[in-house]
Amino acid sequence: MERRGVKGPVIIAMKGYPCTGKTAIGWRLAQSIRCPLIGQDCVRDCISSLRHSLQKSPTEAAKHLDDLSFEAICRIATRQLRFGFHLIIDSPLSRRSHLDRLLQISSSTASHLVIVECKPQDKYVWRQRLELRAAVDGTAGCWYRPSTWEDLEKLFEWYDGCSDYDTGDVSKIIVDTTDHVKIRELEFAVQTVAASPQCHCIDYQDFADLLGKGLVLTEGESQRKERLKKDEEYEGHHPHYHALGLSPGVEHSESDGGVTCRACLKPISEPAYKCFKCDLRLHKLCAELPHETEIKPQDFPTFLRAIPREFSFPEIVRCNHCESHNKDYKQCHECLFESYIRCALLPSVLQHPCHEHALYVKIDPISYNSGFQCQACGDPGNYICYCCYECVFKCHLACAVLPHNYKQEHHRHPLTIASLPEDDESEEFLCDACETPRNSKFWMYHCAECDFACHLSCMSFAS
Repeated sequence: MERRGVKGPVIIAMKGYPCTGKTAIGWRLAQSIRCPLIGQDCVRDCISSLRHSLQKSPTEAAKHLDDLSFEAICRIATRQLRFGFHLIIDSPLSRRSHLDRLLQISSSTASHLVIVECKPQDKYVWRQRLELRAAVDGTAGCWYRPSTWEDLEKLFEWYDGCSDYDTGDVSKIIVDTTDHVKIRELEFAVQTVAASPQCHCIDYQDFADLLGKGLVLTEGESQRKERLKKDEEYEGHHPHYHALGLSPGVEHSESDGGVTCRACLKPISEPAYKCFKCDLRLHKLCAELPHETEIKPQDFPTFLRAIPREFSFPEIVRCNHCESHNKDYKQCHECLFESYIRCALLPSVLQHPCHEHALYVKIDPISYNSGFQCQACGDPGNYICYCCYECVFKCHLACAVLPHNYKQEHHRHPLTIASLPEDDESEEFLCDACETPRNSKFWMYHCAECDFACHLSCMSFAS
């Protein structure tokens, strides 16, 4: 969370009716964020037998135990938050009074509160899940965990619309859990709204679409721009991203005897890449590094494996400004770019069969908290990427340099890395390796002969 600019602990409050998928989503978020999950049903299971001993009507007894179990998880949550932990509260959050209790906890522990409301839009799928859970868990007769659709409708009557309250100035993400939910995208959405000083109510699917198009401006990106503005206040120091283009000829200077490549430090006498904003020049061979365009994951350089915690370059190069002002090279993207090209570990300019335009490396200091969604695999990325100057495409370096053709151990033919043709009108996309849904916007490994396709992450690379 801190890498997105979130200061202090975060409470992620799941909200939704039974079998809407909120517990499954909550568990997956907890595993991804590595934080505790506190479930109200665990407390209910322990005290549900008290319902018949209470001298109250069945409705009043159920409400009393509902409030009691919620208060129990709130007290546990308060202790965890005071230790500084992020946490997820898994409950229906069916009453406004329960939200008010969470707001009180949020205020007393200086925590951010984000609601993730699960609203399945396909009632047929919702009903199937309900009946399947009842068959597997044997939940018949449990008032807070209905086993049939009729039981659920009775629970709706018991709630009497109290669950459909206005959440006010609390950031909320609405998720259709009968649609495919990519947990890393949802985590990114939670982190984005938690880091924002404004209140947001967003639809997860809409956010995921904007993220895929590179149109989501994160708090980290704003911080990055502010840092660049401050850097430019230093006299003579104008940091920028190097916009490289292939120049057919080389300008020669009589004063310096020619132009040198900033990667290999040798003279340039043929067409080369140049930056349109400064005097940086690179040999075409030094920029493209044709022998480093396809690398198996187990052979990735240490520099790539170390991301995102620390850049690990074999050789460090500092720009003149940082050298004279004794600044840390890790806080200057000019120094980081110079170190990257000098070490010649991966290409600075990449032509990839899955993208029509050239891709160029873009690198930021880790402290800038700059984030993006990889449009090759769909997972979030940070600090360094290949980007396209002609469109909004960005991707991980690791995805861009995967082998273009390789034999997967569980398929008899070699697979080719590919993107989905624009004229493909298929309605369903599955990964044939893990048998889960596959987002058609992202790259895949594909066998044209068998029409076998799998996620990039499901591709196996033999040693």
